[in-house]
Amino acid sequence: MLTKVEARDIRIGMFVAELDRPWTDTPFLLQGFLVEDEKQVEQLRSFCKFVNVDRMRSVEGVFPEHRDLTPRPSRTMPPGSRKTISPGSAPSTRRPAAPGGLSEREALILDVIEELGPRSKTVFESSAGSVEYAQPGLLGFLKDQVSNLFRRGGGEPAPKYRNATKREQPEAAEDAARKPVHHDFIPPSINLRFHPETKTIEEEMPEARQAFTQVEELSRQLIDDLHSGRLFSVDEVEEIIDDVVGSALRSPDALMLVTRLKQHDVAIYGHSLQVAVYLVALGRHLGLPSEDLARLAMLGLFLDLGKTKVPATLLSKPGRLTPDEFNLVKQHVSLGVDLIHKVPGLDPKILEGVAQHHEREDGSGYPAGLRAEGISLYGRMAGIVDTFVALTNPRPYEAAISAYEALRKISDLGGSLFHPPLVEQFVQTVGVFPVGSRVELSTGEIAIVIRQSSVRRLKPKVLVLTGPDKVPVSNPTTLDLLYQADGNEPVHILRGLPAGSFGRV
Repeated sequence: MLTKVEARDIRIGMFVAELDRPWTDTPFLLQGFLVEDEKQVEQLRSFCKFVNVDRMRSVEGVFPEHRDLTPRPSRTMPPGSRKTISPGSAPSTRRPAAPGGLSEREALILDVIEELGPRSKTVFESSAGSVEYAQPGLLGFLKDQVSNLFRRGGGEPAPKYRNATKREQPEAAEDAARKPVHHDFIPPSINLRFHPETKTIEEEMPEARQAFTQVEELSRQLIDDLHSGRLFSVDEVEEIIDDVVGSALRSPDALMLVTRLKQHDVAIYGHSLQVAVYLVALGRHLGLPSEDLARLAMLGLFLDLGKTKVPATLLSKPGRLTPDEFNLVKQHVSLGVDLIHKVPGLDPKILEGVAQHHEREDGSGYPAGLRAEGISLYGRMAGIVDTFVALTNPRPYEAAISAYEALRKISDLGGSLFHPPLVEQFVQTVGVFPVGSRVELSTGEIAIVIRQSSVRRLKPKVLVLTGPDKVPVSNPTTLDLLYQADGNEPVHILRGLPAGSFGRV
């Protein structure tokens, strides 16, 4: 429930969900954060006349009638210890243990390691120099060690950690009562709905992997059909798309995690796969109905089909394109529209989104040079997501950057190239450090983000893969950065790491 709070009444402990002005006009990185000190209070008062506060995410006592948020002991994380992959861990009480006698959490960690390794060789470029890991590779080594740990029924003792108690998140009934904000950039004809998560990331991982595999095969088939001159139908796509949308509705983090982990294992259609998943996640966050989410998934898959008609030598050229070459590549938009407009039963919104995914707010885009409101909601969404995926994946002429840097870059371009409020919503969707991205902790350890915090986006849950010396640990551990006991220096994320800088995340 959002409450309008005048600037003079802003207090520490309030969760600010919305401002009265574009987020890029303020010093804050993203929309949605917990006010933690007087400096933030003064900044908000100096920039805003009022803010909208989420009462459910605010700290107890900020509002007199606020519900009890007294810290309670975590059911899965005892005080004073890091959560480890221990064979003696109790399985989740929400459903039976995963196949093979593993708990859901253990199965999730094995899923992550399975997708990451094994590798023949991996090199990490750190501030201390290059560290090379030989066969079977860093993450293959981790997989073997964790598997051995489960088989032998024991393991090395886990290092002591700073996790303490955790505040309970809003219950499902409270979530279901929430209403999404009908932002000005969403057409009033769209009836929004709140999509509560019905599964944990651990529970949804098997279905997410299956859905991704199916849509991966679908993408491959679409490319083959185009090369052979066969015209596919919407009916052939819808059933698989429904599985992707269903998985995203149950647990969007699970599907985004699978997508991120597999980004190195897909071929020319990999870009479109990632765009499809992130578009569905963004649409879900905005509260778009399931039929719109299905259209967005199709939009992502069809986005770059026109590139199949562009010379491959241009798409794989290692250096910058000449103006004439760039003009040829830009034709992929119109070529794609020509290909899919013949598809029977295709929704016009999908065609419009494909045609507009390179249009920009200031009119500098192509092919039509549309400006601002002249670009559809689908076109605006596709432009942001397409750019994010491009920046976070290696390109022939440019190295990948971290997801954090990509989001910052897109945010900086908001207002000129992208719609600022929609950029803010995308950042909220994926988090500052998206699920599946690799990070370096303040301890020097390397970790992978496996779950977002809806309250403090700089403090997700991570899977710690190495020690401070970047050497892989034999007992990988999960760490929730949000819940750390007093009396110790809190561990935080030092920086995001781009794809390919450490293994193949």
